[in-house]
Amino acid sequence: MNYNWHIIALFCFCISFGQNKKTVQVEYGLEFLSDEKIEKNSRLKLLFDDSNLGAKNASFILTIKGNEANFYARPYRGLDTDKWETALILADYESELYIDNAKATVTYNNERATFEKAKYLISRSIIGKWKINYQDTTTIQGFKCYKATATEENIGINNKITTNEIMVWFCPELAFPFGPSGYGKLPGLILQLTVNRVSFYAKKINLDSKEEIEVLTKGIPISEIDYVNLLAKESKRSKGIND
Repeated sequence: MNYNWHIIALFCFCISFGQNKKTVQVEYGLEFLSDEKIEKNSRLKLLFDDSNLGAKNASFILTIKGNEANFYARPYRGLDTDKWETALILADYESELYIDNAKATVTYNNERATFEKAKYLISRSIIGKWKINYQDTTTIQGFKCYKATATEENIGINNKITTNEIMVWFCPELAFPFGPSGYGKLPGLILQLTVNRVSFYAKKINLDSKEEIEVLTKGIPISEIDYVNLLAKESKRSKGIND
């Protein structure tokens, strides 16, 4: 009975949210979490420490309006730019995201050097299968948050499957089903996201932003899976390897 109540509540939430046209902006910081394997390996520990130094200069912005959102990294032009760029790569950030909750899709352009910049408009689905624990709570930026977890499978180059363990803290009081890196579809705004050992955490929340949403349209449309396969083919071609 309790489970059914949560389903009804989520359904009502999605209906009411679609009518919400307030523009909200959240600034997130970035942190990499250590573990025993990293602490015992000097080379990994050095990379980890350098990445966290870069992460201190990383700032990500999530702008939300209605069923749409953008997520992007603020440019950084200070010292240790190389460490900042490494931090963004390890955080699996390539370029600005456009999130469309009505279509349950995330789109972005290719940014790195394999192909011409913004040649492709890459799309993937928004993860939506969450396990919510309403008994586990914390407070972030003065807002009460609840814990949710999920498992995500990714198909990489050469069809290698990797698994991401995802944990978030979301806030029903902030009725916006979005979060950093394109994660969302929860009955509330995600104020902290941890994917494996990469953690985004809310630093500032502006409930009356004037920033507009940018819909990404440039580039050849392609699914994320097809784009990964294209990268694999290009890598083989550059090495002189035939299929």
